[in-house]
Amino acid sequence: MGWMRKVWARCRWKRIEGAAVFNEESFAVHRMTVWGQLSTGQWVVKRPLTVPASGAALYVTFRVSNGRTQ
Repeated sequence: MGWMRKVWARCRWKRIEGAAVFNEESFAVHRMTVWGQLSTGQWVVKRPLTVPASGAALYVTFRVSNGRTQ
């Protein structure tokens, strides 16, 4: 059942509009507003990208390692 949790988490992450973060270890999905409260782990950040000539929603994604603990 672990693979199903991963699929649902990825779907939730892709559907969130605006900036979001996804933990690849715990499959947690959060909006960017909780950045200071994130736990330790490997996170993927999704940020909106504005391109005037494009009518589609575009995003930049990149990985970060967060060393903070709660």
